[in-house]
Amino acid sequence: MMRSTAKVATDKAARYLSQLTKHFAHKLPASLDGKEGGRIEFPFGTCALAAETDGLCLSVEAENVMDLTRLEQVIADHLMRFMCREPPGEVAREDSTDSNVGASKSTLTFLQNQIDAWNAKNN
Repeated sequence: MMRSTAKVATDKAARYLSQLTKHFAHKLPASLDGKEGGRIEFPFGTCALAAETDGLCLSVEAENVMDLTRLEQVIADHLMRFMCREPPGEVAREDSTDSNVGASKSTLTFLQNQIDAWNAKNN
């Protein structure tokens, strides 16, 4: 499995966690663990979410780089739409590698690009 994680700085992490999970629950298996955690299962991977006091943690996991990148884009696109009224915070990313695949895991670059575009437009 390939995985990438990111933490988006926001003081509304629980709100966005709930919005994302409930939004996708209309068509996909999704679950909320109180206000602190959630999980969304896509046909091409999963997204685990955790609300912390200083941000929303996202961890996406898929079988291959293409699916991982697709999953990152879907989550990032929806998160940016939900965050449309507040300036997005910094994104802390963590990469890891899968020794079985020997490939570098993708990061949530799409999310960072969306944030950069929002900041350029609104500053």
